[in-house]
Amino acid sequence: MAFPSFLTIIEHISQQMPVLWKVVTGGVFLTGLFFALKSIYLFKDYGEMRVMMSANTDVRKPLGYLIIGIILMYAPFVAGQVLHSMFDQTYVSPVTYLSGISGQAFKDTFQVMGNIIEFIGFIAFVRGWIIIANTTQQQSQPGSFAKGLIHIIGGVFAINIWGTFKVLQATIGWKTGG
Repeated sequence: MAFPSFLTIIEHISQQMPVLWKVVTGGVFLTGLFFALKSIYLFKDYGEMRVMMSANTDVRKPLGYLIIGIILMYAPFVAGQVLHSMFDQTYVSPVTYLSGISGQAFKDTFQVMGNIIEFIGFIAFVRGWIIIANTTQQQSQPGSFAKGLIHIIGGVFAINIWGTFKVLQATIGWKTGG
C-alpha cells in the first residue's frame, strides 16, 4: 500500500473545508447565543443584588458577556468588517495573490494550505473573543485581555493570509521566483 503524498492529504482536508466552515460557524453562533443568554441571567442577578444593596455588584460581567455574545453571533460579519478595516478589502480571492509563484504543484499546495490557514485563523479570531469574555470574571488571569487581543489580531492576519503575505513581501522586499 502506497502512502499518499503531502499534497494529496492536504487536498483531501481542503475538500472538507466547506463542511467544517458550516460546523464552526454554527458552533460560534451557538456560543454567542449562550453568552447572550448568560448575560441576561447575570443582569437578573445584578438587579437582585442592587435591590439588596450588595457591595459585590458589577455590571462589567453581564455587559461583557452581552457584547461578546452579539459579536460571536455575527462573527462572519464582524470578521469581514475587521478585514475591510485592516486591509481595505471586502473579499480577497487567494488566486490573485499567487500570480508571481511558479510551478503548478507549488501553487496548488499554497492554495490548499492557505484555505486551511484561513480556517484556523477564523477559529483563532473566535477564540480571542471568548478569552476576552472570560476576562470579566473575578478570578481571570492577568494578561488575559492581551492574550485575547493577540488571538483576534493573529486570526485576522490568518484569515487574510494572502494579503498578509503580500504586505510582508512589500515590507521586507523579498521576491518570489517566477
